[in-house]
Amino acid sequence: MGLQGKVLLLKQETAVPGTYVTIASQKVTGITIDNSVVEDNHKDIANGWSNVFPSGTIKTMGLNVTGTFGGDGDTTEEFEALALSADPSGNFQLEDGENKITGVFMITNYSRSGQFEGFQDYSATLVNVGAVTKAVLP
Repeated sequence: MGLQGKVLLLKQETAVPGTYVTIASQKVTGITIDNSVVEDNHKDIANGWSNVFPSGTIKTMGLNVTGTFGGDGDTTEEFEALALSADPSGNFQLEDGENKITGVFMITNYSRSGQFEGFQDYSATLVNVGAVTKAVLP
């Protein structure tokens, strides 16, 4: 049986190093991994075929999250404060029910909106700043 979407959760590190809390009220959480090749093309390429460096990829990981903005000290307020800060990067963890991916991510896009008769929603996109690690959950 596949993993349920509700266990895919984005967490933000607290003031206590190594301690992560789930960003509240997530509705949709996603991950994108991009492996861009590094080409080694020059005039002497055999038969005109393109060359790429062995293991020569530039890896980028993107995270996205949407949810209901909580207010009243909810973790969504801390997340928004980071997005507004001079350095909108921090330590984040993505858990999928079996594994966790941990690293420094920068909030590259953040928005909040609301309808007249509804709740306010937030949406954010994050991108890795350096290497990430993947480990099995205990």
